[in-house]
Amino acid sequence: MAVLVGTHPDFAEHLAGSRHPEAPARLEAVLDGIRDCPAVDAVIPFAPEGASRVDLERVHPPTLLDELERFCLAGGGRIDADTLATVGSWAAAVRAADSSAVRPTLRSS
Repeated sequence: MAVLVGTHPDFAEHLAGSRHPEAPARLEAVLDGIRDCPAVDAVIPFAPEGASRVDLERVHPPTLLDELERFCLAGGGRIDADTLATVGSWAAAVRAADSSAVRPTLRSS
């Protein structure tokens, strides 16, 4: 069985706050664990390109997407009590949304 792993350097640019579990160190720990796994040959890495606006609008209202993109590109800040967004959060989110999609070009026969 193959396991797809989507990652990109943009993911490390989403800094959600020092106490939030989404952190570049956590991502690195996961990637290190994958590299050290005996089944590493079953892992198929790919770099998500980014979800299209049409795909994003299938699950989020356009006004929310516009507001969040502007918020991040303006420097970000606190989203809720324990989550921050930074300038890099928008690009990371768009790539992450693409990494969760079914990727027909990577399907096994």
